[in-house]
Amino acid sequence: MGCSSSQLAQRPEVDVTKRGVSLAYLQQFTSEAIVLHGEALRVSDLVSLVVRPRCDARHCCLHELIPPEFKGQPKFFISHTWSRRVAALVAALTSFFSTDDPCTIHIWLDVIAINQVPYATNKGLLQDDVSSLSKVIDCVDSTLFFLDAQGVVLTRIWCLFEVWQTLVRKSVSGLIILDFELDLTQLREVYNNMSVSRAQATLEEDRERILAEIDESIGHSHLDLAIREALVEGTRLGLMRVQHQEQEQDGLRNGDQSQENEDGLPKGQTAHTRLRVANALHKYGGMLIASGQPRSAECLLRSCWEIRKEFLREDDLLTMTAEHTLAQCLHELGDHEGGLAHAERVFQSRRQTLGEQHTSTCDAATTQAVCYRSLGKFEEAEEIFRSVLARKEGDPTPDSSGLVAAISDLAGCLMLRGKYADARQLLVHGHSLSLDSFGKHGHTTLNIASNLAGCYVLEGEYGEGQELHKEILDVRIQKFGPHHPASAASMVSLGGCMRAQGNPEGAYQLYSEAAHIRTNMLGAAHPLTLTVRNSLAICLEALGRSSEAEPIYLEVLKGREDALGPEHPDTLQTVNDLGCCYAFNLDVPEKAELLFRRSVSGRKLSLGPDHPDTLVSLNNLAVSMRMQNKNYDAVPLLQEAFTAYQQQLPSPPAVANPDSVNPAALNCMRTLKLLASTQQLLGQLDDAIALFQVLADLRGSWYGLGHVLALEARHMLGEALQEASRNEEAEKVLTPVLQERLQVLGEEHEDTQDTIAVLAAAFEALGLPVTRSQLGLPQKKRQG
Repeated sequence: MGCSSSQLAQRPEVDVTKRGVSLAYLQQFTSEAIVLHGEALRVSDLVSLVVRPRCDARHCCLHELIPPEFKGQPKFFISHTWSRRVAALVAALTSFFSTDDPCTIHIWLDVIAINQVPYATNKGLLQDDVSSLSKVIDCVDSTLFFLDAQGVVLTRIWCLFEVWQTLVRKSVSGLIILDFELDLTQLREVYNNMSVSRAQATLEEDRERILAEIDESIGHSHLDLAIREALVEGTRLGLMRVQHQEQEQDGLRNGDQSQENEDGLPKGQTAHTRLRVANALHKYGGMLIASGQPRSAECLLRSCWEIRKEFLREDDLLTMTAEHTLAQCLHELGDHEGGLAHAERVFQSRRQTLGEQHTSTCDAATTQAVCYRSLGKFEEAEEIFRSVLARKEGDPTPDSSGLVAAISDLAGCLMLRGKYADARQLLVHGHSLSLDSFGKHGHTTLNIASNLAGCYVLEGEYGEGQELHKEILDVRIQKFGPHHPASAASMVSLGGCMRAQGNPEGAYQLYSEAAHIRTNMLGAAHPLTLTVRNSLAICLEALGRSSEAEPIYLEVLKGREDALGPEHPDTLQTVNDLGCCYAFNLDVPEKAELLFRRSVSGRKLSLGPDHPDTLVSLNNLAVSMRMQNKNYDAVPLLQEAFTAYQQQLPSPPAVANPDSVNPAALNCMRTLKLLASTQQLLGQLDDAIALFQVLADLRGSWYGLGHVLALEARHMLGEALQEASRNEEAEKVLTPVLQERLQVLGEEHEDTQDTIAVLAAAFEALGLPVTRSQLGLPQKKRQG
């Protein structure tokens, strides 16, 4: 609204609900103002430079000075911010009503309908003008809500009040969302971070009064959710209106199929009309993705792209924007190959049209890299992320936010490749840049700080990671409040840190609170809500409450199947996690096997046969089969996984560091242990011995020869040698293992006792005396 209810004066009542003005008048009035004051004229400037000077002498609203022929009963209430450019506001209205006579369209606009003249005594507007807003909304057909490019309208309490009153008096069908061109990242951020309780007003007393009224009526969190749902539905209604206008203009509806326009289309179906439909499709598709409904968005975005390809050039900026959004949608749906193909084409077109340094070109390259990363092709992703960062750093007028984002993207990819030190160095640098540009509490600074904390955790520095996560959570609670999605995101991050530290109870409490916030703010079916509930179930398992975890997994699985599809990577993650619950905690390996088979086949299809997640599911499937004594069936699965891991295995470090083991090496060694032990169970001792030797070498290289895991691998090698009656070789392997276990673990430790037992069996088979001295055990002191 841009006006204050406290600074109001009383005068004879005027029926504010009838103060409609024609679109034709608004076009003429604002055109004259723009000629005088320039294209940059904003609504607030229009009021101060034009409206108030005209109305000052009579202390009236502008509507009273308008000729009668331009007045009429308003049919549309306009909700907007005063920071918006006047030209953009009128252009959007003109486009929306392009098929109507502007003289017959009457709208209610605050700057015209409400007296904007400050009075000498009260310095404000009329109390009855503001209090009648609800009546105005009740009298019109629809509220046209103008969502600006920065989403400012969703941060103003008066605008949210107008949406609320529309929902109360007209239901969601009375709200139409117009005129926004936010990119997908901006739109998602605006949608997720919208909060009634954090909305601002020019005067704090206005804000407090409206919030109190909302709290008494519906509650802040319930209104947050209602407005989010209304944003989606209102955008859909905007699309429906444009489609209806297109149908009315289509000569085919009247049976006149013989007449064509100059462009060869059926009469009435002009390129302009089709492109308006494409614009509305793009807006609605983007809003669906932001609200966590990419499945519903795909066909809309594909239609938008096809229309723009048909009526514009394929390398037109709007066509490329549509294809890029489609690429992002496909990635959201788990179709990373499809998303990659579209992103690559957009990148090539934008590079030729806009140049390599252009922000839009870099955005397309980033989408390529994200798709490669999701496909497990980390090397290709890293190369592109590096090139994007180099372009951002080489920009003579760099966008600080974009530069920090590029640093975060590259660091995230490096962490997936186990390059924690390099990632940490980048994140520290990016955090420093962000502090200089946005301050300690800036949104960008908090995001990269969270990534840095995550890097600390992966490096095993849990104390530093937890401390930084807590600091970020405290700042977000102070900045946004305890029930905001941003605060919930920090709770999830801190919960992950606690889970990694072996504190599932602390993680469970944080996940529970985050799940409650996201359910209230985003809805129970939103992908972010489902993600934290999945983590909640994992924590319940760790707490020994697997029977409580099972129904949560089933709910999340159903929600993800509905929202994302049965083959989406997130859906398959829940399939895998539920299988682990059945196999390792509920002791139902038969159910687990079915789920693991589903996750293996689905991940091979959506992620590829060599993706790390696919290989994890292969391992889990093999374990579930071992639990059912299907060891012969488990071997080929483990061999398939081991072969894939071998191809991804990086060179070991020059100096072993057990705190920074590469994830691919870690997974390879786990699979190798499973495969070797399974072949040992089956009596395939020569194969098992060869694999245990490889395992011992790998663990020695990554962990160090004296590490407990390296000693375990050498013990298993000696045990297999002894079982194969290769006792001399077993003695050579096990003797140094025993000495190191004695030193590290002590004689009474069960692992040391296992080595003593196997070594004694080897000595006995060789005909050697089995004495403490022969085994290399220290002599026990005599008692007394």
